[in-house]
Amino acid sequence: MAKIIAEHDGGKIKPPFYKQSYSIKQALELKKCKDDVHHFIKTHVRIIHPVKGEVPFNLYGYQERLLENYVNSDRVICMLPRQTGKLLDLNTPVPTPEGWTTVGEIRVGDTLFGKDGKPAKVTYITPDTWSEESYEFEFDNGDKIVTDKGHLWEVCHSNWSKPKVLETHQIVSHHAKIKNNVSGKYGQIYIESAKPIEIEDKNLEIDPYLFGYWLGDGDSSSSVITLHEDDIQSFREQNFENFEFGTTYHDKRNSRVKRINIKNLHKILRQKDLLSNKHIPLEYLRSSIDQRLALLQGLMDSDGHSNKRNGSMEIIQKREMLIDDIRHLLSSLGIKSTKSRKIVNGVTYFKLLFATKDMPVFRLDRKLENQQKVKGHPKLKRHYIRKITRVESRYMRCLTVDNDDHLFLCGSTFIPTHNTQTSAAYIVHQACFKKKQTIVVAANKGATAKEIMDRIRDMYMELPWYLKPGVTVNNVFELKFDNGSRIIAETTTKDTGRGKSISLLYLDEFAYVNPTIQKDFWTSIQPTLATGGKLIITSTPNTDEDKFANIWFNAEDAENSFEWKDDLLENMGIDPTKMPDRDYETVYEDESMRERYELENKNADATDTTGFKRFFVHWAEHPDRNENFKRKTLSEGITMSEWRREYECAFVSGDETLIDSSKLLALNVYARKPIFIDKHAVHWYEEIKPNTVYGVVLDPCEGTGNDNAVIEVFELPQMVQVAEWAANSADQITQTKQLVRILKRIDDELQDDPDHIGESSIYYSVECNGIGMGILNIIEFDGEENLPGYLIDSDGNKSRGIRTTLPSKRDYSLKLKTFIERNVFVPYSRGLIKELKTFCRRGKGYEAKQGSHDDRVMGCVLMCHMLDELMYYEDGFEEALSFSILSVEEEEYLDDPDDDENLPMPFFVN
Repeated sequence: MAKIIAEHDGGKIKPPFYKQSYSIKQALELKKCKDDVHHFIKTHVRIIHPVKGEVPFNLYGYQERLLENYVNSDRVICMLPRQTGKLLDLNTPVPTPEGWTTVGEIRVGDTLFGKDGKPAKVTYITPDTWSEESYEFEFDNGDKIVTDKGHLWEVCHSNWSKPKVLETHQIVSHHAKIKNNVSGKYGQIYIESAKPIEIEDKNLEIDPYLFGYWLGDGDSSSSVITLHEDDIQSFREQNFENFEFGTTYHDKRNSRVKRINIKNLHKILRQKDLLSNKHIPLEYLRSSIDQRLALLQGLMDSDGHSNKRNGSMEIIQKREMLIDDIRHLLSSLGIKSTKSRKIVNGVTYFKLLFATKDMPVFRLDRKLENQQKVKGHPKLKRHYIRKITRVESRYMRCLTVDNDDHLFLCGSTFIPTHNTQTSAAYIVHQACFKKKQTIVVAANKGATAKEIMDRIRDMYMELPWYLKPGVTVNNVFELKFDNGSRIIAETTTKDTGRGKSISLLYLDEFAYVNPTIQKDFWTSIQPTLATGGKLIITSTPNTDEDKFANIWFNAEDAENSFEWKDDLLENMGIDPTKMPDRDYETVYEDESMRERYELENKNADATDTTGFKRFFVHWAEHPDRNENFKRKTLSEGITMSEWRREYECAFVSGDETLIDSSKLLALNVYARKPIFIDKHAVHWYEEIKPNTVYGVVLDPCEGTGNDNAVIEVFELPQMVQVAEWAANSADQITQTKQLVRILKRIDDELQDDPDHIGESSIYYSVECNGIGMGILNIIEFDGEENLPGYLIDSDGNKSRGIRTTLPSKRDYSLKLKTFIERNVFVPYSRGLIKELKTFCRRGKGYEAKQGSHDDRVMGCVLMCHMLDELMYYEDGFEEALSFSILSVEEEEYLDDPDDDENLPMPFFVN
């Protein structure tokens, strides 16, 4: 019998081509793991639970069924509800652009700061969760943060080549080694300081440098500033706007010290409650980087000190509130500081000690010269963890922010903290037990791809030594093994996976990839997928118009999946997988239009999305979730739309769309095919009715193949869509001709109708931009009187047509929102409805999200603008379009929430 060699008990990464010997038991276990992925995962894979820490991967029932689909299907698309997050104490202080708050007070939509200093919006908050194991981290600057055992931190160590994302319990383990260290082998774990927080310039009444100087060496009860005679010239050269230097006189105690009264300063100090109450108001602490630096320079020039030997800096104050404000100021500039106190002759003094080479904290040359002696040691930008203490259990919650690394700042000195398992475990099995596998993990963000790769790497490292293949490449985004298999993590782009022979492609949060990238990526990856290999997609849903939705709706239900349905849409009679059935066939004036329309509206993606099995996990399938969980989650501030998207997996957009996301889904009930398409490619959705008012607007474009020129026709004042034309390559002449054709068709049909009385009531307009002015000039040259209808100009516009501005576009976008959400708007065009779903807030206005178009929507915005002008032309318009003074939200609140008849059914207004 061959000699049995004991299992290797060395490091976590097995060297390549290691000569492994197996016991009989190990050999049998190796075969069993290779043949049975369920056994492998449940027996040998360990995961990080958000509360319990590192635990065996005991698969829930839905995870067992999900694995069955991974094993038995080559194409799997999965919709999974949001899982639990990483927890922080509710009382943890968090800086915001408006000042300080706590984790427990934050709401979805609030703005925090990321590690990079840039604003980051809170996109999700977990319900308050009881943490069975809580720890207090104390940093070398004295700051303390209480966190759960499973909270994620991006931490560093002098022995590591790059930062690692570790959970609290892992850091506790490292810290224990440090605490028990005798040999000096283990250095301290630290967190990199954040960048200066980025905020726009503020209109500050007192120049920040002057204000800092007064805070440091000004009389507490007056506008007099004390300074050394050597510094007077430098101080006077600052040229403070709106402030003048008054009388200068000697200090009675020291002839070399001068006192200067600053005119106009006393009144402002009194108004801001600063007299005999020195502190830094929030508006200064949340001003721009340059303004905060000027404030710090004033403080340091007047009352700061720089060590002549090593350049380290300090500032001392009797007022603790002011010293805390200064520390806050330093932290907001990315400068680490340490606070201490000392009692001298019965008086307590507070001192801040810090050092930095990143920015000049002085303007006085003599002090600035000392600062330049700072060595710039890396520890100046590190928050070292000095002490970790187990504390009593408590309620905590997790925040998710919308930046790439999911880090946000917390603690009084701005310390950064962090914010698939089944798929990761399956990938580890594929790579370990199959030879020459190329596995690509692609996520919507690079940081997410890295996080998944870290999970995969951690799972591999915790496997028994005899189960592991040797590693030949190990870096941030790639693991390569000596069995020829490799795992590559990438951000999802149009080129992801291109040129690789892929055995398994895993797409995480595919619904949140830019729509254009989704489409381009899907096209480029088809030749690769055609050669074989598996494809797994997991995501929570977003809009019902993206590629993920298209694949989902064309997939077949997996036999072991929970049935997916959208209860709200089902109650409204809407099938999101298809347009509502209409009992008519489209009539084509020219048969060439039939081919064109069918090509444009053919589900071109259906052929490349066949063969998918779809797997849905209901939120209540998790053993810790029930109706109490739902009620508590909703009571914590998450909106019903967010609940439906994140937990019920409804196709509710997570973007800040103009129209409420649930109302956008309800618009699907209107979608219909045209009843008639004329030979000029105009889509007609309604017949022309006698004695009816029609509005026609043209939103022009350059005709270069990018944006569309759009003509929208609506029945007024009901705002029912009648016709639409869109083209991206039509020049000015073509756009003008098309407008004229539509006007004449409407007029001809009205005049030919025996029930019609009098002239045609047709109003039309053109956006008066550069292209539009050319079209209006053509109309004027040919004779406006030769066109049916009336050309409408915007109020006060000296030229013809409707002139738009950013404020007017915003205002009429909001009017369109009012029409839609009050059901006084009936869109039939699938293209228009699709654009409405991606028409989002951008700055102070609204526009299409990246990768989408908004030409049809802007045509409707133009129609709303023209409708405003028509109040003066048509009797009854103002009354027909006037609404209750109650807001939509107030009306919904007054409705009986238990009355099924109150479901938001769309309806026509006659």
